[in-house]
Amino acid sequence: MSRHPSLVSFSDRDLREELARRLEKRLRDEEEKEWCNECCNFIIWTRDNNPPLSYNPCAKGHMMIFKLPEGYTDAMGFYKQNCRDRE
Repeated sequence: MSRHPSLVSFSDRDLREELARRLEKRLRDEEEKEWCNECCNFIIWTRDNNPPLSYNPCAKGHMMIFKLPEGYTDAMGFYKQNCRDRE
């Protein structure tokens, strides 16, 4: 038996408020991210063809995560949380 309550035990209002809280937190977290493309160690791919899978835009070799920020259409969405080498 599950230790978590069933969704039917919550009111529609409770569920909407929870969704609103999660969306607000997600948007706040998005604003607080420090994007790697603003770092001097970021190497932009300048060739005409697509970069190979082995391409790492970080000159320091850090593994980054790619996520396109909400509302953006360009491909600058690399970030690494808590990077000591960000300049």
